[in-house]
Amino acid sequence: MIKFFRKIRKNLLSERKTGKYLKYAIGEIIIVVIGILIALQINNWNESRKLDHLIKKYEENIVNELKSDLLRLNVMDSIRNSVQKRAENYLEYYNSDNPDINTLIVKFDSINPIFDLFTTSTFTAQDLVAAGNLKLFSSDKKNAILKFIYDLDRYQVYEQKTLETVLDSYKDFKKEIDILYSFNFAKKEHALVENWRYDLNSNQIRLQHNFLANLLLLFEYQEGIYKGFRKQTNGLTKILE
Repeated sequence: MIKFFRKIRKNLLSERKTGKYLKYAIGEIIIVVIGILIALQINNWNESRKLDHLIKKYEENIVNELKSDLLRLNVMDSIRNSVQKRAENYLEYYNSDNPDINTLIVKFDSINPIFDLFTTSTFTAQDLVAAGNLKLFSSDKKNAILKFIYDLDRYQVYEQKTLETVLDSYKDFKKEIDILYSFNFAKKEHALVENWRYDLNSNQIRLQHNFLANLLLLFEYQEGIYKGFRKQTNGLTKILE
């Protein structure tokens, strides 16, 4: 193509057709400029297509992670409800008239609490913020993601602090019992705390109940924040899908 244009210019110059040559030169410049503009437009289109693909991939990853969070919340709700029902069953029997101590012990032992906190799978959203790529999204999606991350962090901090209260009360309880005997490392219980489980007025029972009370408060808090977090998770999923 370049050789073709060069030949035309050479012929026009050799024939001394200056006017035609100038018109041709201008036309050639226009053609080159148009070619450059077309090339730039194609490049911009390709870059825009790549960017759209990248954003779409980000959105798909976040949605998949949000759905994974919902499954995790459902599992945790199921476990919490099971433990909570056993705790409430113990309290109902404890509050009855003349409860049998052996039955109480069995019911309390069946509670078997599991200390578990919610952990999110939404690493893509957090990576977007850390890498500064959240600016790629529209303002409504960007604001929704930022609010989601902010509320998630707030929920997790509060949940952790509430759990720490439960664990502190459990530590207070353990200080008042013979752990060596409780963990079956010893065959006899220390005389100062021997058979405390059979005395409803013992200090150990009081501390055990303090622990149970804080555990139930944790369950109530988790039920509330998980309900709110589930609502936000579903909301963000709808925005991104």
